Amino acid sequence: RLSFFVFATTMLVWIFGADHAPTFDEVTRFFFMSLGQALVAAGLVWLLYIALEPYVRRRWPDTIVTWTRVLDGSVRDPLVGRDVLIAIVVAVFLSLVDLFQNLVLFQIGAAPQDSLSSLDAWLGIRQLFATGVLSKMNAAIGISLLLFFLIFLLRVVTRRQWLTTLLFVLIFTAMNVLGETDPLLMTPFQILTHGLTVIVILRFGLLTMTTAIFVSALLGSVPITTDFSAWYGGYTIAVLVAVLALAGWAFHTSLGGQKLFAGGLLDE
Repeated sequence: RLSFFVFATTMLVWIFGADHAPTFDEVTRFFFMSLGQALVAAGLVWLLYIALEPYVRRRWPDTIVTWTRVLDGSVRDPLVGRDVLIAIVVAVFLSLVDLFQNLVLFQIGAAPQDSLSSLDAWLGIRQLFATGVLSKMNAAIGISLLLFFLIFLLRVVTRRQWLTTLLFVLIFTAMNVLGETDPLLMTPFQILTHGLTVIVILRFGLLTMTTAIFVSALLGSVPITTDFSAWYGGYTIAVLVAVLALAGWAFHTSLGGQKLFAGGLLDE
């Protein structure tokens, strides 16, 4: 199911993101090129998941409870809503950390870190949906599985959760600050980011981490502005509405059918 989802979204990225010309050349060349990329992506996800899931289920099952429920179709499970809501809070916090880091770098005259992986999302709603939503969704799945795999290996080797956290933070902080022009300035931000990442995986599991990476990437795919009259203001509104809608759905789902008012949670 996960591989089929990755395959389908990869093909949808090509369908919505490409500038199609109904010619024989596109059908024979670009279609099969996109088909091959989709099959490779789906196959890699399948291999990684099949290699990882049995061992995680045996030794660390609490981290994939809500993930498994989503794959089984139980998307309205209250725990799923809770984990997605937590992921959105984490994603907003990580985006603010990234924004503050760039602000500090700008103030000292250093080059800010580029948080936009592609400018295609600025070209229209169709490209935003393809590169800002669908491709970011696939990237979040792949990145979270790789991070989860590494954390699981560290946990098996060290057998200590605090040591796993420490090694993960040190490894990824070093990878991100080495070679930068201001490594000492970036180190606290990287420690905070990767420390929160490993805590989220260890405490809430794979679904929360995947959703947090996706929402954070979605927020970074367009310029966020309060000037909605700007030419890119519509993109800001579209992304913010999407995130708020996801948060509203997650909050409603996390209630598990209970009423918030009138004899509901607040009265209790």
